[in-house]
Amino acid sequence: MSWTSGDVGEDDLVTVYWFPDPYPSWRRPVFPTNGGGLSTGLDVTGTPDEIASWRAAATACVNEVAAAHAELRRVDLRTRRWRLRPMVRRWAPVVHRWAEEKYDEAKAPYLDRVRAAVSAYQPVLDAIDQRVSERAAAVVRARQEREQEEERRRHEAAAPFRAWERRQAVADRRLHGGLTPRQMAARGDNPESWPRSVQAAVGDLDAWWAGVRASVRNQQARAEAVRKVIGVITATAAALEEAGRPGIGASIGASGEPSHETLYGWWVRFTWSDLPDVERLKTPPDIPLGHLPSEGMWDFDLYLPDRVFFQRWWDGKYSFATASTKRMGGSSDHRLPVWLEASIEEFTEGLFPAWISYWPEDSYHWGDVRTPIVDHADPAVYVPYVHSVAEHAVAAFRGFQALMPPQK
Repeated sequence: MSWTSGDVGEDDLVTVYWFPDPYPSWRRPVFPTNGGGLSTGLDVTGTPDEIASWRAAATACVNEVAAAHAELRRVDLRTRRWRLRPMVRRWAPVVHRWAEEKYDEAKAPYLDRVRAAVSAYQPVLDAIDQRVSERAAAVVRARQEREQEEERRRHEAAAPFRAWERRQAVADRRLHGGLTPRQMAARGDNPESWPRSVQAAVGDLDAWWAGVRASVRNQQARAEAVRKVIGVITATAAALEEAGRPGIGASIGASGEPSHETLYGWWVRFTWSDLPDVERLKTPPDIPLGHLPSEGMWDFDLYLPDRVFFQRWWDGKYSFATASTKRMGGSSDHRLPVWLEASIEEFTEGLFPAWISYWPEDSYHWGDVRTPIVDHADPAVYVPYVHSVAEHAVAAFRGFQALMPPQK
C-alpha cells in the first residue's frame, strides 16, 4: 500500500506491505482518508513469524503516519480559511502571512515524524522487496523452464514429421545426371540401383519408388485433364466472339450475388451426379502429426461448383467468377456478397484436387500441414476421378455451345 497526503508534495510518500490477518478489518492499519493511495496485490511468501513481524512493523508505521497527519490536519483546518482565500491574501496580508507561517511550522514536525516512521520501517521494506524480487525471478525461471521443456517436447514430437518431409523431398532431388527421381519416373526409367544417400533418406527403396511412380501417374492424369478442359473453354470463348457474343447478360445482384458490381457474361452450369466414388480419396495420408494438436480436420480439395459465371472483360479477355461472401468488420454474423474471380487456368486447376491439408483446431498458432494429393492418392482411384471430372466439364461447355444460336 502506498499513500501521500498531497499537502506537502511527495515528501511524505509512504509505502508498506500489508499481509492479511485473521482479525476483522477494523483491526487493520488504515491510512488517513484524505490524500492519494494505491494498493497492489503481490505474491510474497514468508514464515508465520516473519509475516507477523512484517504486519506489526507495517501497523506501527501506518499508525505513526496517521497520528502525525492528524496533528497537521488540525492546523490545516484552523488556518485554511486564512491561507487559501484570495480575498484574505489581498486585503489582510498580515493575517494571511501569519496563517502560512503557522502551517509551515506544523509541516516540519509532521515530515520529521513521517520520515522517522518510514526510516524505522525501511529494513522491513527492503527485506520484503528482496523477497518479492526473488519470487518474481523464480516465477520467470519456472516459466522459462516450462517453455523450454515444451519446446523440447515439440521438437522431439516433430522429429518424425521432419524425417517424413526429408523422405518426401528426395523425389525432387537432382541426382547424378541432373534428373530427379520424379523426372526419371516420368520418362519411364526404372533404375536398378540408387545412391546411398537416397537409400539412407527413404529406407524401403521399393515402397518409396512405387510411391514416386504412382505420384507421377497421378500428375500426368491431372495435367492431361487440365489441358482438355482449358482447350474446350478456350474454344467456347472463341465461338462466342465469332458469333458476336449472343445472349450476353449482366449479373445484377440476384440470388445472393453482389449488387455493387455488375459483370457481363453467361452462367455455365455443371452436373456431377455420376462421378466415381471419392471416399477412398478422403483417406488421410500416413503423415506423422504428433507435434500438432489431435483436434483438427482434413481437407481433401474436392469442391466442385454447380455453376460459374463465364465473364467477358472490356478488352476481350475471358475469366470466371463465383458468388461468395466475406465477413464485415470481423463479425461472422454480417457478411457482404462478393465475387471470387479466377482466370481460365486458375478455374480449371481448381476443378481437380491438388492438395491434402490438415488444419489443427488452433491453426493460427500451429499452422497447417499441406501435401500434394498426387503423392498419396491411389492411381486406381485418382486417375478415373480426374478423367471423369474433365469429361463432365467438357460436356458442360459443349452443351453451352450447343445452346448458342446458329451462325448465319
